[in-house]
Amino acid sequence: MVYRFLTAIRDLRRSRSMTQGELADLAGTTQAYVSKVESGRINPESATLYAIAAALDCEIVFVPRQALVQVRAIVSSSLDGERNPTVARQTDSAVDELFIPDADDDDDPQRPGR
Repeated sequence: MVYRFLTAIRDLRRSRSMTQGELADLAGTTQAYVSKVESGRINPESATLYAIAAALDCEIVFVPRQALVQVRAIVSSSLDGERNPTVARQTDSAVDELFIPDADDDDDPQRPGR
């Protein structure tokens, strides 16, 4: 499972037409390190994974197993849309498909600490 997670980084990077060196620069690491992460040869620290995710404009989230098939389809559709603008018009983003936006948290009078 971890190997599949790490190799997914390569697919995300490629979907953005980004080189390992470009990703490394954005994540604050080296190209060699990114290569080892993508191949599953190392287990990076969580801080490094978050930096890589941020560099890829992604989030690391937990998905309930019963929703996994649907989530994978949405993500795949989103990635296809990045490669094919016709698909992109059909789905704005995977996040838009997964979540219904709530009111801005700053406007919530029920929010603790306000």
